[in-house]
Amino acid sequence: MQNLISGVFFTTPISAHLSSQKSSWNVALKHVKTSRILFFGVVFLVLIFSFLPTYKTAAASSCLSTGSGDWNVAGTWTNCGGGIPGLADSATIASGHIVAVVVDSSAASLTINANSVAGGNGVTISSGKKLDITGATTLAAPTTATSSLSVGNGLLSAGSISITGGANGNRFATVSVDSGTVTVAGSITFAGSAARARYISTGASTTNVGGDFGAGGTLTTSGTGVINFNGVGAQTIGAYSTYNNIQINSGGPVVFGGTTTIGGTLLVNMGTLDMGAASPTVVGATTINSVLKISSLTGTKTLGDITIASGGLLDFTAAEAMTLNGNLTINGTGSITGTTGTFTFQKVGGGIIGGTTTNTQSITTATFGTNYINNIKLTITGTTTVNSGRTITNTGTFTATGALSGPSGTFAQGVDGILNINSTNTLGTLLASSIPNEVHYTRTSGAQTITGTVYYHLFIEKSGQIGTLGSPTTVNGNLHIVAGTLADGGFQITGNSSGILLVASGANLRIGTASVATSFPTGFITANINFGATSTITYNSNQAQTISNVHSYENLTLTATAGVTKTISGNVTVNGLLTNGVNNILADAGFIITAKDGVVMTGSHTGTGKILFTAGSAVHNITGSGSYRNVELNDINGLNQTGTTNIGGTLTIINGSWSPGGNNLTVTGDTSISGSLIFASTSGTKTFGTIIINTGGLMHFSVAENVIVNGNLTVNGSGSVTGSTGVWTFAKAGGGTISGTATTLTILGSNTFNTNYSVLIPYTTGTITVNPGVNLENFTTMTLAGLAGAAGTFTQASGSILYLSGSNVTVGTLDASSGGNTVIYTGSVAQTVKATSYQTLDASANTINELMIDGDTTVLTSLILGNSILSTDTNKIILGPSATASRIDGYIHGTVQKQFTTSGFFSFPIGDDANYAPFDLTLSNVTASGSIQASVVGSDHPDTTAGTSPINPDQSVNRYWRLVNTDLSFSGYTAAVHFVAGDVDSGSQVEDMVVATNNIDGWSVPTSVCSVTTCAIIGTVIGDFQVGVAFPPAPSPNTPTSPPISGNGNTFQNITPISPTGTIVNQPQSPIVTNTAEPTTEPVLFDVSSELGLSDNHRGDIILVVGWALAIGTTFGALIIVTRQYLRRQRIKP
Repeated sequence: MQNLISGVFFTTPISAHLSSQKSSWNVALKHVKTSRILFFGVVFLVLIFSFLPTYKTAAASSCLSTGSGDWNVAGTWTNCGGGIPGLADSATIASGHIVAVVVDSSAASLTINANSVAGGNGVTISSGKKLDITGATTLAAPTTATSSLSVGNGLLSAGSISITGGANGNRFATVSVDSGTVTVAGSITFAGSAARARYISTGASTTNVGGDFGAGGTLTTSGTGVINFNGVGAQTIGAYSTYNNIQINSGGPVVFGGTTTIGGTLLVNMGTLDMGAASPTVVGATTINSVLKISSLTGTKTLGDITIASGGLLDFTAAEAMTLNGNLTINGTGSITGTTGTFTFQKVGGGIIGGTTTNTQSITTATFGTNYINNIKLTITGTTTVNSGRTITNTGTFTATGALSGPSGTFAQGVDGILNINSTNTLGTLLASSIPNEVHYTRTSGAQTITGTVYYHLFIEKSGQIGTLGSPTTVNGNLHIVAGTLADGGFQITGNSSGILLVASGANLRIGTASVATSFPTGFITANINFGATSTITYNSNQAQTISNVHSYENLTLTATAGVTKTISGNVTVNGLLTNGVNNILADAGFIITAKDGVVMTGSHTGTGKILFTAGSAVHNITGSGSYRNVELNDINGLNQTGTTNIGGTLTIINGSWSPGGNNLTVTGDTSISGSLIFASTSGTKTFGTIIINTGGLMHFSVAENVIVNGNLTVNGSGSVTGSTGVWTFAKAGGGTISGTATTLTILGSNTFNTNYSVLIPYTTGTITVNPGVNLENFTTMTLAGLAGAAGTFTQASGSILYLSGSNVTVGTLDASSGGNTVIYTGSVAQTVKATSYQTLDASANTINELMIDGDTTVLTSLILGNSILSTDTNKIILGPSATASRIDGYIHGTVQKQFTTSGFFSFPIGDDANYAPFDLTLSNVTASGSIQASVVGSDHPDTTAGTSPINPDQSVNRYWRLVNTDLSFSGYTAAVHFVAGDVDSGSQVEDMVVATNNIDGWSVPTSVCSVTTCAIIGTVIGDFQVGVAFPPAPSPNTPTSPPISGNGNTFQNITPISPTGTIVNQPQSPIVTNTAEPTTEPVLFDVSSELGLSDNHRGDIILVVGWALAIGTTFGALIIVTRQYLRRQRIKP
């Protein structure tokens, strides 16, 4: 209550006791609000001194009434030093006396003795008058009648009040006040009989209590009276059910002493009121300007209207239940704190939760027993229960952190209402169509059922969790999936043309269930659909679904647990990841699916349309072991495979690079490349149908990756295959082609052909293997590192050219007989020429000029040797009747067979391992076709060496030619043999030489002329040809002239060593040397050069005695062969 002193209002009572004794001055300012303390302090000091009375010093008296009368009349008292009681005096009212306070009066204490006579005793205070008792006021228990202290409309100030009721009857001890004021600095206590110890408040009285208002008495209130607790320490409100209005203006905590009913209002204006373990009931309004605390689970708390003013606080520190029979109003910065308060809202006729607060208020649980309207930001952390037939209408922000419960209850969203549902909702009815309003499903700790109803704005905010529709749902405003997943649960979502459908980044919209195929939310138009950068739309059904093309997707996912087809309704764009899961058939229906990022394909893709990778911001990535139909890449950023890719239709690379890496890539249809196809790993298999490399297109191998082509290979314009390690297998059923408009095709890896192929484009590659039963036919120019395949066939078509650079050709059949084709061996190592029939065989490009045929080889048109030496070993080169042989420095080291059908000239380009030594032959009068084969040996003929030919081995050309005639008939020939100067024995004159010919009939010497390194011949006999000086007849055997020569236990007799001059030099008469080798089956050699006086530069003799040899000299010598018949000389090289 407010007190007026000299026109100044105080918001809390002030106990100011003014009297004639200065020592009794007592003022309490402790309850003045801090904000006014300075100002009011100054004013108050002025007032104090203006009201100070004059006084005189007096001793304290114990004043006792002498009868009934006025307090201020001296005759009313006895034993009172001042005539009447003062601030220092005690005053006692005797039995039967009633003292009236008609002027302001005071005393140190007041005792109303136990009344024992009829009529009672007590004190009455006149209206407007004040009785100031600085100490205790005591009402003893009456034994007869009553004792009373009647304040009425006056003022009573007391240090404390103690009321003791009589033992029986009407022996009441009563303190009463009507519209006056009672101010007690201490406590009001009751004793004796509770029914007879009474405190009565009627009218608009005020009782200010600085201590406890004790229990144990009888409290009677009526009207608008107030009991104000304004102490400076802890206070207790006694347990009564008859309080009218209570105010709390205390400096300390105030608690209820027990079950208490406040029939009027409760104002918590200053300090803290703690309801504790009591069970208070406030019938009227409760206003909280400071703190109302709920701290105990014991007892029940029942209130009417509650108003929490700005700055006020309803503080729950225990999960105590509170019944609210009125409205809840929270204004300004007022708040409900703690998280354990539980409310039952049950205002008859309905209530309101409102106020001016803008802060969110939180309570633990709430039960609505009647209809309520919420206008504030209210959070119920526990369960919200709406009883049967009841409705919560929300126009504020209502957050149900716990469950919304009430199968027959209703929650109605009013205009501008926001409802946040963070748990389950089992309400019977959710009305959410008001325009506008918002319903938010926000549970992030688990799944949530989204109530199927008509919403205006619907928000799904379930980070990491799923919300599933419980029934068909209509959204008349916006549908925002902010976080988490909205699953339609098999119920259709119906939108509207003016609303916005938002699936935010990271959020997911799931359409359909295993048993029900729903559609993309209907009603929303493209312009109002917004998918966040990492949002996902999932078509999730085992039943056929249509994939909407109403808007481009960010991430599009298809899921199913059983096989199902999902068909796009038009061209679809996926800006993020396209995931087609297991069991899903993605049917494009002839439309284009544009993938701007990557694809995970574990299902399959069908249709005549395509998946187009384009317009990406980075490289595309695809993974999964599913299958595609038609795929196209048109993005400079390119594409990487991170899993197996199977394309049942076509692969088109218009722009960018496709990199399969170490993964399987299978393309059944055509692969058309205008960009790049890059092979950088040997892992995985790469299988294609027809490959078409267009102008600017590129297949590049940086490793020896295996590529299987089950179709044709076409390379056009500037298209190319690069790298040096590709491994190709061609296997088109029924045969294929390698063709195109490119000027050349280079594949530097190896090739294997499993079916017949025709090469129609200039083609450079590594080793080609032609598998059994397969024919690879070259119609153009091919350059090969090798040609293999023991049972395969390689065919040179007419006019084709084949370059072979490998060391060996092992293909089973090389058919190079077609007219006009050429096979050119171009190796940088020794090469083996495949034995077959060639039209043109060109060995001139072999860079080390060394080749070997692996069998009889036929050349039908032209043999080109260039600088190469072509070795035949035991085989031969067969030149057809029309074949020519050309050379620069090369020749054939071996046998050449030339076929003749008519007379004519041919020069056999033959030589040995060191020198070219051709044989020129001109045949005359050929009457029967046949052939001549020619070869040359780089040593004297064996007969010459043996001395059985007409040629002297010491004066010969150390070479002979062998010609063999097969079926050829002719009348004669002219010929020329060619040799090198080194072939001629030292000291011999070529001009003295002749040519001897040997055949089955023996040796003969045809007409011949020799000059320098050539001998011309005219003859008819074909056979072996030896050039040299004619050798005279062999001498008769010599008579032994020397003593026996023995060695190693062997004695050689009848031997005449012959020196070059025919005499023995320093011939000893004893054995010269004994060899350490045992004479078994090999010759035993004796070195006697030093004994014979022969130097290393002297010609020595070798003695061979019936298979045993004695070597004389180490350089040039003569061999004397001794048989049982004769000796003859033979030329020996060092």
